[in-house]
Amino acid sequence: MLKTLLDIIQRCEAALEIKGKLTLKLASLTKGFLPDLTLDLGEQTALATGGKGGSGLEAGFYIGLKIPSPLNLITKILGHFTQILKVFGIKPPKPSNAMIDFGLMATIK
Repeated sequence: MLKTLLDIIQRCEAALEIKGKLTLKLASLTKGFLPDLTLDLGEQTALATGGKGGSGLEAGFYIGLKIPSPLNLITKILGHFTQILKVFGIKPPKPSNAMIDFGLMATIK
């Protein structure tokens, strides 16, 4: 029975994913001069596995963190002023979804 219980625990996995966004309601504050701006704050993932689950990872605890590049914020803000930039002959920036990834893991041998 203990061997069966241990086998069940080894096949178990638990995962968590959190995404954060922040919306600045600028349109109402500026009477429509500036649009609302939604910013991605990042993503956090966590996985605990017994080592024989569907992920294929060794037994342990895994943490991942993704944060947007600061260039994404600049690109997003300038994107709202595309028409004004074109009047002055400035080519608007292309949207970017670049992320900075961090990871940490602790495995059980």
